[in-house]
Amino acid sequence: MIKTAHSIVAHRYWGSPGGGQLVYASAAVALDSVGLEPILTGTFKFDPGRYVDWYGIDISRFRVYTLMPVNIKAFGLWTRLYMWRPAKKVLGNYDVRAFFIDDETYKPLVKYRSRGLRIVEYIHFPFEVVVDPRF
Repeated sequence: MIKTAHSIVAHRYWGSPGGGQLVYASAAVALDSVGLEPILTGTFKFDPGRYVDWYGIDISRFRVYTLMPVNIKAFGLWTRLYMWRPAKKVLGNYDVRAFFIDDETYKPLVKYRSRGLRIVEYIHFPFEVVVDPRF
């Protein structure tokens, strides 16, 4: 039996279109293209099929694990503080080699680096800084 290598793409809120969601959908496709089957994790339930309409990117074939079975557009701080929890469940059940995240609240998962997990933290650079001369 061949063991599949996986990756986790963890985002706090997948439920509406935005720049972060585009980066994450693109990261999932890129990780899949190098043989690391992505598992999408987040705080609230979302519909991956909407990404085709929003960006032309199909992420609906990837597994999804979320903390809550509902979609709520609230509790922004809470979504950040607990977004690592579904990822921890995935780490316990799959052979995960890479973890892609854009939030610094993944400290409870750092211990998995000793098992070979590579953590990639995407750092947002606000577009406004580039185009607005005030900055």
